[in-house]
Order: sequence, then C-alpha cells, then structure tokens
Amino acid sequence: MCRGCQATYTPWDEWAGLQKDHLTPHARRLVVLAGSNWSFDLAQVRLKEFCGLRVSDQTIRRVTEAAGQQARVWQVRSAAAGEAFRAAGGEAEYYMDLAPSR
Repeated sequence: MCRGCQATYTPWDEWAGLQKDHLTPHARRLVVLAGSNWSFDLAQVRLKEFCGLRVSDQTIRRVTEAAGQQARVWQVRSAAAGEAFRAAGGEAEYYMDLAPSR
C-alpha cells in the first residue's frame, strides 16, 4: 500500500499481470506447482532454494487451493475435460496411494 495515496494497485501491477496475491503469472504457476507437489512449508523452502522466490507458506496455500477450485470448476463445466479419457480404448484404471494400515 502506498503511504502517500493509500493505493494498493498501480499501473505497473496491471502491466505485469499482478493480482491481489502480488504474484506474476509465471510466479503463480511455480507456486501452484510447488504447492501441489510438496507440503506448503516445504514448498516455501523449495521455491526459495530453486529460484529465489520468497513466498509464505500461507500464500502458497491460498494460491494453490484457489487454483484447485478453478480446476474443479473447469472439470465440471468443460466438455473437453474428459474428452481424452472418453476417447481412449480399454478399461478404466484408477491408481491410489494409500498408507499401509497398522
């Protein structure tokens, strides 16, 4: 936020594609990729280690969960979402990763 005018968004932000999360589209993609593959706290460490991107684990959580919701909506509404699956031959297979029972 600008201390002088209290603005939270500038013309440069719009040009760069920044949204309310203050991430560029490419940074957002990396955040979602990391947040989808590791725990949010480990994703924070990996992003800093791999590319110097400093993002809080809570931002990673918010951005990744928002992307997941967008993907869910797309899967429900888009005819293309299951097109390749429906066109494939053979029987359906499902893989599950389960922890061993004790």
